Amino acid sequence: MSAVVDSSIWVSFFAKDNNFKIACTYLKRIKNHQIVLPELIYCEVMISLHKLSVDESVIRKAENYFLKDLQVEFANLDTNFMFKKMPKYFKKCKAKTSDLMIIAFAIDINAAKFYTLDKKQLNYFYECKRT
Repeated sequence: MSAVVDSSIWVSFFAKDNNFKIACTYLKRIKNHQIVLPELIYCEVMISLHKLSVDESVIRKAENYFLKDLQVEFANLDTNFMFKKMPKYFKKCKAKTSDLMIIAFAIDINAAKFYTLDKKQLNYFYECKRT
């Protein structure tokens, strides 16, 4: 079973912010899932950590976690996805562009789980999945 974990959870986990415990709870739930990580999410995490001015060691820890420690399958949102699969979601879902790309990807791969701390994004996910 696959799982897509949104950047909000990863950022809270690595930055140890107010949602750290919730992020840990979600990450414990996916231990038996194959994590599929669109490159977009990886970029969002790294950019957010830099914007939060976390210590450089935290950024290196995040890089190592994604690239070495965690068994992650990175996914490229290629032109086939953009032109053939995304358009069916344009009218269905009012999410911002990056969220819509992640939502459409999770639905497209039939992810068993989609985790995010963003309630609005989660609502959009279910709305798009229904239609």
